[in-house]
Amino acid sequence: MSPVTDGQHPPGLDSARARYSAGLQALRLGRFEEGWPLHEARYDAGVAIVRPTTAAPEWMGEDLDGKTVAVCTEQGFGDHLMFGRFLGPLRSRGADIVVLCHPKMARIFERIGYRTRIFAAERPFPPCDYWVAIGSLPLRLGVLAPTEAVYLPFARGRGGGVGVVPTGNPAHPNDAQRSLPDGEAGRLLRLGRDLRPESTGCYDFSDTADVIADLDLIVSVDTSVAHLAASMGKPTWILLPFNGMDWRWADGVASPWYPKARLLRQTKPGEWSKVIDQVEAEITGLATR
Repeated sequence: MSPVTDGQHPPGLDSARARYSAGLQALRLGRFEEGWPLHEARYDAGVAIVRPTTAAPEWMGEDLDGKTVAVCTEQGFGDHLMFGRFLGPLRSRGADIVVLCHPKMARIFERIGYRTRIFAAERPFPPCDYWVAIGSLPLRLGVLAPTEAVYLPFARGRGGGVGVVPTGNPAHPNDAQRSLPDGEAGRLLRLGRDLRPESTGCYDFSDTADVIADLDLIVSVDTSVAHLAASMGKPTWILLPFNGMDWRWADGVASPWYPKARLLRQTKPGEWSKVIDQVEAEITGLATR
């Protein structure tokens, strides 16, 4: 199939929502050359993305030697972390990068060597030669397929043990599908340390990364902590729903985004009990070795 370039789309995909949905399906199936251009329709498809107010042009692939690029993070924290791996290829083009992000993400990016600014409507946009949305980096770089998953080099701690995340943000539109119900959440919490910030007291993702570094295994529903742990190279088991599974997890068996992460998906809608049975059995087995 020939690539779809910006401003072009297959016949029949006449609305932004249709193009965006088609793009996610193509990305799920690994058809990146087709999917990334269609993914650009997210701006007009009702996805919560704000184009910045700046006189600087959007970066479309121009030479960046000696240029400053403002990278605007977008959507959820998991997206910030997943697409953050493309900052390295962007910097290799000679760009001076400033990452515009939420306060809870700033120290993560600073720890791996990037300048940051808080991204908010009331704050002035920083001086730059170009801006680009972090989710557009694969297309603009021409990288297309996911690059190396591990890019957050945090030192391994000495504590050991298991960290768990049974629920995500209840405001997430798919939270009813992805978060565990109370009974199964309680079972998971009995297997390890609760990594939700209300339990750890962590202020931001940098603090959470330090906690994760001290653990041997992370078991999480589809939340930003799963992205964080997998991007650190920590053994990570990601619990996935049968319905409403996010595109980045492909078929729910293996994901190109985190090839070393283990995906454990429901076999029937709403049936979390068997997933937790498996997690319980295997963690118990690990503890008795």
